[in-house]
Amino acid sequence: MSKAKPNWRILKDRGLTKPDDILTTLYAFEPPVDVNAIAEHLGVVVHPVPEPGWSGALTVINDHAVAWLHMGEVEERRRFTLAHELGHLMLHDVTKAFRDVSFDGSVQESEANRFAVDLLMPMWMLDPVFHHAKTDAGVDHLAAMFKVSRAAMTRRLHELFHGVIPL
Repeated sequence: MSKAKPNWRILKDRGLTKPDDILTTLYAFEPPVDVNAIAEHLGVVVHPVPEPGWSGALTVINDHAVAWLHMGEVEERRRFTLAHELGHLMLHDVTKAFRDVSFDGSVQESEANRFAVDLLMPMWMLDPVFHHAKTDAGVDHLAAMFKVSRAAMTRRLHELFHGVIPL
């Protein structure tokens, strides 16, 4: 009798590793993206850690994935960290643990960050509401709507709309 694969492994085996693949599979079409529900659906166990000295980590042993999150951080940061760890899970070799304390900007860390941004603030979700919120107050409104930090939303808007929102 074979052990059933977790959903993250099934999606990965099918090549469905992009944030849009996951959002579409889970019918997540409006903000805020429920990153905890996504982790649960993928079969990732999330463990809070009180004072680890880092924001998050991911371990996978025999297809059993665990994301470790620093619970002392604000909700927006924890959401981004969990999305980042899911990025490692879906994009990288999961036979090793991921825990970046150096912030050295490695390719894998950059890819996990990009995954998190695209999962939490996908262009197709952000574009329809952006045009109603071009002011400074609009950035705060969008950050609250997507449950991300003001800095993350400002960077995303700057990236997507070619400098319409200055950094």
